[in-house]
Amino acid sequence: MMVSQSRRWLLVTTLERRTKREAQEDKTQGQPVLATTWPSLASSHYRDLSTNIFQFPPLREFVKMVKPVWGTCAGLIFLANKATGQKTGGQEQIGGLDCIVHRNFFGSQIQSFEAELPVSELASTEGGPETFREVFIHAPAIIEVGSEVQVLAEYPVPSYKASGSNSSLEYQEENVVEEKKVIVAVRQGNILATAFHPEFTADTWWHTYLLKMANDIGEEASASLAPVL
Repeated sequence: MMVSQSRRWLLVTTLERRTKREAQEDKTQGQPVLATTWPSLASSHYRDLSTNIFQFPPLREFVKMVKPVWGTCAGLIFLANKATGQKTGGQEQIGGLDCIVHRNFFGSQIQSFEAELPVSELASTEGGPETFREVFIHAPAIIEVGSEVQVLAEYPVPSYKASGSNSSLEYQEENVVEEKKVIVAVRQGNILATAFHPEFTADTWWHTYLLKMANDIGEEASASLAPVL
């Protein structure tokens, strides 16, 4: 898998944990979490299954402990405090990210796409290219963020789409459509979230950003425990 290659290129040792039992057997502490899962499995119909597999209470506790967390695509949906466009019965949230996410903003699975994502402001502060080729698969988008959420990347969409509305094809064809931008990557403290899948590309920039973020959080934690002389 490309994600494995990305991790290997960065010379990072990772551990995959999918169940409660695996997590309980894991003795490591403070490792970043890559939260990429299918939200339909956490609908009310699968509530018992999701409790066993996705460990919502431990994950919520992990986020509250200011551990570094990265949610991609469906992981973004889980981390959002509020989600719209959900299936009947909704889904359980991990929460912690002060935003409203539209679950199916970019459409169904067959409307998945690749696109050049402009990140000029992020590049100016963090280095790297001003655009990334990213993969959007049945992708969500963030339609509103809180004051403490840092917007890392936006993607241009037709103005009627930016609010999460579902205007008809006829309207799109008969009217000149103005472009606006929708948020597709954010950070809030220890939480990184992207609507796209960097692990499906050969680029490791976002993985490097996560590792830097984790290192910064670790240094801040160590500094807070240092004795005052």
